[in-house]
Amino acid sequence: MTKAPTLVRKDPKEVIKLLAEAYRNIEENRYFERWGLVKTLGDLRNDEAYTTLSSIAKSAIPVEKSEDLHHFSTQEEEQIIRLPAVEGLAALASQGHKAAERDLLNLAVEPLYPYFAVKKRAIKGYLKAGRDTQARIELLKSKLPADLHDIVTLEVTSPEEFQAKVRELTSVSPDETTKDTAEEQLPKEPAPAVK
Repeated sequence: MTKAPTLVRKDPKEVIKLLAEAYRNIEENRYFERWGLVKTLGDLRNDEAYTTLSSIAKSAIPVEKSEDLHHFSTQEEEQIIRLPAVEGLAALASQGHKAAERDLLNLAVEPLYPYFAVKKRAIKGYLKAGRDTQARIELLKSKLPADLHDIVTLEVTSPEEFQAKVRELTSVSPDETTKDTAEEQLPKEPAPAVK
């Protein structure tokens, strides 16, 4: 029996073909397995995986099937599956794959594409795909609404800075977080007794 890494090195086209076929044939509700197949396809960083990755990344997310959204959402699972497809496209784009780069740009700026996590990943992937970062930033900002301009960056918040912000937010008492600055201070007297 051939070990998987050896098979990947010897015949990546065959491995990609098998992974793509497995993805097409797997049951829709096997979310983790589907995610694993897509992640593996992207991790191969091989041009042969482009068609499948592109198809998955751009595919419509089915209607919600969960009846208990508090505990589980099929649409969230579908978005999670599309994230490694976008990351796979980003890896190909960073290797010079022009069609993958176009897909990233289209996913990033498509005004009717409602899935923020996927859109954000496409923005970051498009920015990393070339050395002309400033020109890419300007292009994205010209095509995106102003409320998305703050994510058009390659800067990453350090874990220390993130933790400091979390501590700052959690150190404020609930009374302070709900108080409007224009809110009138009510007297701290007991309420009058009703006769």
